[in-house]
Amino acid sequence: MRTYEYFIYVSLFLVVVGAFALNNGLASDRVMGAMRIVTVTGKEHNSTVELNKGDTLVVILDFSPGTGYSWQMARNDTDLLEPEGKPAIAAGTDQKNIPGGGEQATFRFKAVNNGTTVMALHLKRPWEKVKEPLKVFSITVNIK
Repeated sequence: MRTYEYFIYVSLFLVVVGAFALNNGLASDRVMGAMRIVTVTGKEHNSTVELNKGDTLVVILDFSPGTGYSWQMARNDTDLLEPEGKPAIAAGTDQKNIPGGGEQATFRFKAVNNGTTVMALHLKRPWEKVKEPLKVFSITVNIK
């Protein structure tokens, strides 16, 4: 009877391990395929980002909303890099418990077609139409 129980336990173990390996294999294919999420911050200003069609580009930029400044889209080819909703605003990682502390704007884009585009965001006050932006964030995006 012991041999029979041992066989049952080993069989169940192999089924569980096999199912786990199969599930992880499928998940890694999605990550390695066209479903990547590429995140950039202000440190990547003036850099080039490589995306595959279907990838998501996330841009996270710091600002102080109490000053009236906010990040605004200045340049983007929406036929290549499609915005996904409005930017999300959240407290900066080192400013969570500081009243009036810095915040982060998070923009999301989907790479929808092959090509190259320059995407630029300006930090400016919405009512100051002719004034130069306080800061500029720009990247070149290559989509394959």
